[in-house]
Parts: sequence; C-alpha cells; structure tokens
Amino acid sequence: MNEVGILYKRAGRRTKKIFGQTWFYKQFDPHVLNAVMFALDERNMSFAERADPVLVSRAFTLMVGEILEGEWNQNYTLPGTKPFAWTGSEAILKEYFFSGGETVRYSQCWVFAGALTTMYRSVGIASRPVTCYAAGQDFDGNLIIDKDRIVNGVMSDDSVWNYHVWNQCWMKRRDLNNSMFDGWQELDGTPLHRSNGEYQMGPTSFKQVKRGVFVNKYDLRHLYSEVNSDYFKYDGNRVTKINRNL
Repeated sequence: MNEVGILYKRAGRRTKKIFGQTWFYKQFDPHVLNAVMFALDERNMSFAERADPVLVSRAFTLMVGEILEGEWNQNYTLPGTKPFAWTGSEAILKEYFFSGGETVRYSQCWVFAGALTTMYRSVGIASRPVTCYAAGQDFDGNLIIDKDRIVNGVMSDDSVWNYHVWNQCWMKRRDLNNSMFDGWQELDGTPLHRSNGEYQMGPTSFKQVKRGVFVNKYDLRHLYSEVNSDYFKYDGNRVTKINRNL
C-alpha cells in the first residue's frame, strides 16, 4: 500500500558502498491505472488471462520493456530522461499513456523494477523491488558463470554485475499444483534475456530459488544463477573459482 519506498543500489563498479534511493511509486494515481490498462490492451491480453495473476505478472515483465527503453552505455543521443534522473514511476507511466504508447527514454534495472512495482500494485498484486549484489548473469543456462572463458569454442557472454534490481510479487501458484510454491515470486523486467522468444522473466517461486527445486516454470535456471551459480574466471593461464560476495 505504500506509495513511497527505497530502491537499493551500489555506488560504482569498484566500490562496496551500498545506498538507497527514494522512489515514488504513486500506484493510486488514476492515470497510472489507465496507462497499465492501455498497455494490456496493446498486448491484446484477454479478460480471461487478466484474471490470472501468474499470466498478468509475467506479461508485465514484457510490457515494462516496451514502456521503457533501456540504455547501459550512456548513449543518450535522443531526447529523454537519463536513468539516474528518474525519481518515481508516475511520470514514466503518464508520459507513456499521454503519448499514445510511445516508448519512454531512458532506463536501467532499478527504473524497470520501480515502474514494475507500481504496475503490479496498481492492479492489486503485492510487489516490492529487491536488489542482488554481485549478480551472476548466466547466458548459457549451465548454472556456472564462465567469465572470460571459451566454452564450446565460443567466448562466453557470462558476467557478474555489481548489482541488479528485480521484483518480487506475492501470489498463489495454482499452475504448479503445489501450495508449497505459493508466496513471494521472482520476476525481472530488465529486457536482457529472452524467455519463450520474448524479453520476459518469471514468475518463479522464491522457495524454488532458495531450495534449488527445478520445476519447469518460469525461468528458474537464470534466476537461480543470479544468486547461487559458481563463478569461474580465466586469466589467460588458468581457470580460478572466485567466491562472489559483498
């Protein structure tokens, strides 16, 4: 129910300093709900599908990547707002809605997560942003971060980010036919990994990630690897296992 919260980040790549940024969710603003409904209409999501929080929450991780344009290389050549200048979701969703669905520039992971929190809360799905420090990015799905290594003849794209922000939502997982997976679910709206051919991720049960229970919904291997994968780095002479920590 809170309309103001904190997004936790890390200051720079070479520092361990952690800080929080105030974020204004403003999920009760009427234009926010209008923007979310407009985005659902643009995705042609049926009313039957909108009754399922699992399908809605998953669709939102795709939609937020269409509402916001990600930019990680500071290539701000077109008019827009730099990621660090955003302080809340309301302005983003209003700009998207009143422009008739034009993509809003620019975003990075915490902006996607902040906007997603607002979107979920606006339709009654309990949500919060979460931050992972030293977040593994396992692109080949082997649960190992092969940094600077050649794997199967190809240089691995795996990496470790100094931090990454995604979302949790609270819901029942009737689709898994097991109540043990009810509760907090992990979802990620940063559009960097494809799932079923599109940039979307989750929901997968927090309990699955914590226990390593590999049930086939949704994107568990990647979400698991962000917090639990082994990290190997090749320095040109040998492969070394590195402990990821704060």
